[in-house]
Amino acid sequence: MISQRNLTVTLYVIVACLLETSALWTQRLEVRHYDVRHGLIHGEVAFIHQDKKGYIWLGTRDGLSRFDGYNFTSYGIPDGLKNLKMTSVAEDQQGHLWVGTYGGGIARLVDDAGGAPLMLQDRSAAKEQKKFISYSIGESTESNQVRAIVFDKANKHWCMTEAGVFRSIDTPSKATPNNELRFEMVLPAKNKGTTMTALADRQGQVWLAMDKEVMLMTQRQPVRLGAGDEVGQDEIIGLAQDREGRLFAANRRGVYELLAPTGDWSRGQWKKLPLSLAPDQLIYSITASPYGALWIGAKGLIMYKAGRQTVYKSKQGIRDIPVLALCEDREGNLWLGTGGGGATRIAGDVIVGVAEVKGLPDQNVTCVLEDREGRFYASTASKGVVEISGGRAMPIPGSQGPSMTNIRKRIFQDRRGNWWVGTDNGLFRFRGPRLQFIDGDKFTAADGISESAIIDGPGIFENPSGKIWIISNDKTLYRFDPDRKNRPFFDAMALPKRASVAGIIGGFCDRSGMVWLNTYDGLWRLVNGKLIRLPSSAERPEAPGRSIYQDRRGWLWISHGDKGVSMTNEPNSEYPKFVNYSIQNGLGNHAVRAIAEDDLGQIFLGTDNGLEQIDPISTTIYHLSIKSKLANLKVNHCLKDRRGSLWVATTDGLFVYAPRKERRESQPPIYISRIQVANRELPLPETGARQITDLTLPNANHNIQIQYVGVSFRREGKLRYQTKLEGADGDWRPPGELRWANYRGLAPGSYRFLVRAVAADGEISEEPAVVSFQVQPPIWKEWWVLTLAGLALVAFLNGSYRVRVKRIVAMERVRQQIATDLHDEIGSGLSQVAILCEVAKREVTPAVATVFDEVAELARSMRDSMSDIVWAVDPRKDRLTDLIQRMRQAAYNLLESEGLKLEFNAPEDDEIERIGLVPDRRRQVLLIFKEAITNIARHSKAKHARVGILVKGGALDLIIWDDGCGFDTRGRYEGHGLQSLKNRATALKGNLDIVSAPGQGTLVRCKLPLDVSL
Repeated sequence: MISQRNLTVTLYVIVACLLETSALWTQRLEVRHYDVRHGLIHGEVAFIHQDKKGYIWLGTRDGLSRFDGYNFTSYGIPDGLKNLKMTSVAEDQQGHLWVGTYGGGIARLVDDAGGAPLMLQDRSAAKEQKKFISYSIGESTESNQVRAIVFDKANKHWCMTEAGVFRSIDTPSKATPNNELRFEMVLPAKNKGTTMTALADRQGQVWLAMDKEVMLMTQRQPVRLGAGDEVGQDEIIGLAQDREGRLFAANRRGVYELLAPTGDWSRGQWKKLPLSLAPDQLIYSITASPYGALWIGAKGLIMYKAGRQTVYKSKQGIRDIPVLALCEDREGNLWLGTGGGGATRIAGDVIVGVAEVKGLPDQNVTCVLEDREGRFYASTASKGVVEISGGRAMPIPGSQGPSMTNIRKRIFQDRRGNWWVGTDNGLFRFRGPRLQFIDGDKFTAADGISESAIIDGPGIFENPSGKIWIISNDKTLYRFDPDRKNRPFFDAMALPKRASVAGIIGGFCDRSGMVWLNTYDGLWRLVNGKLIRLPSSAERPEAPGRSIYQDRRGWLWISHGDKGVSMTNEPNSEYPKFVNYSIQNGLGNHAVRAIAEDDLGQIFLGTDNGLEQIDPISTTIYHLSIKSKLANLKVNHCLKDRRGSLWVATTDGLFVYAPRKERRESQPPIYISRIQVANRELPLPETGARQITDLTLPNANHNIQIQYVGVSFRREGKLRYQTKLEGADGDWRPPGELRWANYRGLAPGSYRFLVRAVAADGEISEEPAVVSFQVQPPIWKEWWVLTLAGLALVAFLNGSYRVRVKRIVAMERVRQQIATDLHDEIGSGLSQVAILCEVAKREVTPAVATVFDEVAELARSMRDSMSDIVWAVDPRKDRLTDLIQRMRQAAYNLLESEGLKLEFNAPEDDEIERIGLVPDRRRQVLLIFKEAITNIARHSKAKHARVGILVKGGALDLIIWDDGCGFDTRGRYEGHGLQSLKNRATALKGNLDIVSAPGQGTLVRCKLPLDVSL
């Protein structure tokens, strides 16, 4: 007989199983449609492809379109295509885009500058350049009716045509300028008009599907799959490979997975996926998402993930028309090509986005769990525990009792499948594997544990060996050994007084078996049976920990109630170092209460204001813009399920979110799309360029306009742009929506134009697009003009110098000749006059003899004066050393002959060797000196005289002193000697001072500059 208790459990299990088979709950999608009204060339889209730069290419039956998020650019016959019906697309290993056409063979996009890369050309010439180069596969019409193209690991084309399968003999790099690319037939076609599709897998192997058969192309012969299997009962329309390397094939009636071969059968076999299709529902396309889902195009859209199927139709904005093509871009957006309705984009952040669990008895969800069989449960704040199935919550019988309504996070399933539940009245254990609150046991003091409340932190966790740890409000840490057969089952460990007084928040056991405790007094670890407090550090804030999580790398993350989150990659170190994330370094909210990790290793933080995401490698923080009220709710708990979805328990409900990794490469790339100078354009690559260098603009007309575009479909229409012109701007300009920049009247010089895209959430292009250019100077500032002018100036100066040198040399020769002539002719003549006078006076009377004496004296005086003139004119005496030597000679000859004792002080020759003086300047200095010593000899009646010469600071300081009778400098004298001294000094731009008094000798000081031209 079945007890009432067991009957309740049985009925609950039956209802739960029925709910599990229901469809998933309806999800709201953000959908946008594109057709000919938006610029798409035709409404029937046969393929969609995202190239390496991020552009979306759409092949239609009337040409090819490229979409950059703003506009469609279309290509047809004038652009080099030989046929307008597009059938397939592929990129080779060099990143060149190839399209297959039905009747025109294949064509390659010419995505380069098309000639001299930096030569401006007329706009009409730019339009005439072909955008595609077409290649014929064979001579027959059928051989150029291409149905599919792929590239193998050797970078060779595989083309499926109505005539059969062809493989290129040459690689794309061997294509000749005259459009020759050689092909060989690999397989002939059986029938014209059969379905064809192709796939190059991750290993570079080529898979082909023709009609009802799949073939793996090998070097020997194709391995044929499908003819005898269920997959071959209908024509095969698509092939796909998921992130785990599994191969899928779709025919019109189902999708099949290729299982690895077993035993002697080396071909493998197909397993049909459990899809639920309507009797008249046909499949048209298939693709595998990087995030683990299969997308299936029918009349509507089907997502198959982890054994579950979700159907999207008109209620979610998907038109009820055949989906002929599928493509998921790098940002997670799903693109649908339809049979007449154009293209549809489904926003990536809500594709499997945020779904809300319905029917919760209490919207304040404190914890969410997944059991070992994939069932989901949620604990509420005041209405017990519910099981989630089909998007709805079903209360679990027994959890609404007075002792179970406040479980919160005190619930845990061990490795044996049993459930541990902590309450305010002690610890319970219920039999698993499905969670139920009917068949269970309560532990008491007899089992070694008190009946005090279990803490909610959580306070129940398991170590790697299977032992269960319990933290009770009686300030004790308990350990349960499941292998112990006799009571007591628990071992007790009293908590340290410091920790127990401060209060325990929760516990955690890492993969190494170390137990961690969060307390209001800090972080504690159980080391060798003893709880030790972790030393505080500058990186880890002194704040109570709310949650501890260990990621796939073994890194430990500790959240804080009001100080962000801390991470250490050395949790077992004695003194682990932490990295802290808070609002100071980019976290959007500092109150972190929950931590989870997705399949791609991204860390999600549940805060008081929604979710934050951290890339642990780049340490980049992203603020998730989830388009639901989840973005603003207080998060209590997070869980990543085995399918990769993130369950988020909040104070206002339970939500399921399919996280996308915010890759750095998904930051909006930006390209220079057009450069125009006056009416001339730079021939850029068809899809734009990231960097353009060495552009030269003429000075006559150097107004330049630069157009650019950021490629992003997740942020479509929301991008803004920042620009900076290095050489003119000091910093980035404020973001704006303009996609062009115009510069007029730039000064000659070098410039770098930089532009970057800024998304609505603040993300910036990782690398800006750059245009480096130079504005040429006017003709008279050109380098070659300046060089010629410089050379002419150098030649002129050199010629002038040579002329001056010649003149100086000629003048030196004249001076030397004059000195020689004066000395030889006039000097010798005056000497003869003096001698003749001496001879003649012997023959005359005394009176006449006196006249002859005067004549002889005058001749000797004139000879001495002429000697000074000769010395001044002689170019060999142009140094200061020669002047001092002449002065010394004159002083000794004149003063010592008068019986005076002379002291002559002058610099050494090596000190003044390089100082030169012009002739007239030498002569004037010498005359000043001779006038002074002559006055001493004639009038001073001195016994001692002193001459001092100093050269300092570019000046000559001449000092002449005697101890003679002196004179009154204020008196008037008939002679002109003193006035002559002053006049000569003034003419030399110098100063002359005479200090004397009767009976006190005389001091003459003359200070003359050496570098002043007369």
